[in-house]
Amino acid sequence: MKAILIISLSIFYSFSFSQDRDSLIDGFSENLKAYKNTIDGTFLLKKNNKVKFKNLKFILPIWGYFQVLDENNLKFYIDNKGRKQKKTKINLGLCGTVPHYTCEIKIDNDKFIITKDETFYDYGNKEPFEVIDSIKKEGIDKIYFTNKLQKINYNENDFVFNFTKTFPYAVIIEKGTKKGILYNGQLSFYDEIIETKNWITKVKIDNKVGFYNLTEIKYSDLSDFIFGLARFTLEDGKKGYVDINGKEYFD
Repeated sequence: MKAILIISLSIFYSFSFSQDRDSLIDGFSENLKAYKNTIDGTFLLKKNNKVKFKNLKFILPIWGYFQVLDENNLKFYIDNKGRKQKKTKINLGLCGTVPHYTCEIKIDNDKFIITKDETFYDYGNKEPFEVIDSIKKEGIDKIYFTNKLQKINYNENDFVFNFTKTFPYAVIIEKGTKKGILYNGQLSFYDEIIETKNWITKVKIDNKVGFYNLTEIKYSDLSDFIFGLARFTLEDGKKGYVDINGKEYFD
């Protein structure tokens, strides 16, 4: 009887531990779900309640696929049927009934103000715009958004807003030979500001690069983001991926 009780308790605690350990993060259906191991931080994918992929370092759901890194730091995609694909063409999901915005740089007496105005649900544009940032005009030669204009239009279908809220609100400022980025009241200058895709801006200081407000500026080489991951090389030759939260995954 004692042996049966011990076995029963073992099964109970094992089951409870498993349920607490694996936390559901996303799923395409009842048949395919992604979980995070709350103990070691890895991820796993279950199909029909059976483990299909495990020990994943990184997982990101994107429109019918998961982008993942496995334990060997290999990047691939998993479709909504649980099939592994090295490359894939992802069609971004679009919805017509989402907020549309216009950000604009305006002059207000002795300063520039950066405004944000919702234009889809605000029929007739009756609501006043919101001032999201400002800076004194003195000493500024040029000021513009990352599209090189003083106005930028976007909506919540735009891909970048699924990953970072920094852009398009960050503004580039030129003072003589210096270039900087103004965001959330802070102006930072860099040796170089490098254009990239999706309004995510790469910056350089002392021949080291990084993504503004996303990663450290320490890489000798840094690719553009492909969805949630960018490939990097450090000065010591170490390679890996960095995600949009600045977390690194080394080869």
